[in-house]
Amino acid sequence: MNPRRLTLAAAAMLALALLPACTTTVKVSTAHSRAPECWIDLTRGEEATHEEVVADLAKADVVYAGEAHTIRRHHDLQLRLLQELFARGVPLTLCLEQLEAADQPAVDRYARGETDFAALVREIGWDKKWRNYADYQPLCDFARAQRLPIRAL
Repeated sequence: MNPRRLTLAAAAMLALALLPACTTTVKVSTAHSRAPECWIDLTRGEEATHEEVVADLAKADVVYAGEAHTIRRHHDLQLRLLQELFARGVPLTLCLEQLEAADQPAVDRYARGETDFAALVREIGWDKKWRNYADYQPLCDFARAQRLPIRAL
């Protein structure tokens, strides 16, 4: 793997992790209802545009998108990145670290459309393992709708 690709992807992830520390104020149109994000390219030490970040992530073999579990904006950005990478034709697999390998058969049934999200939650006890499990429904629903693999890690 190209070290620059890894560095920029890692920089983007770190920038996502540091997102709450960004202080840039931008007025957001209610038509788009997306909060602005602040991306920092740690290689250059400069801000990067959202388009630059997505273009760079599209070249990476693996993208880790972390979040502060209680911050809705982080979950919205994860979904946005998944959608934008999908739109670019990047081959994707949604991996969920809070699910265990033993959950995979239930996840597969959900991914095939045999059960809905509520049934998945009940079957694997997701609500007992992870308090904010519902924050991951949009990601899971998008992956299922686009027939992307979903993996329990």
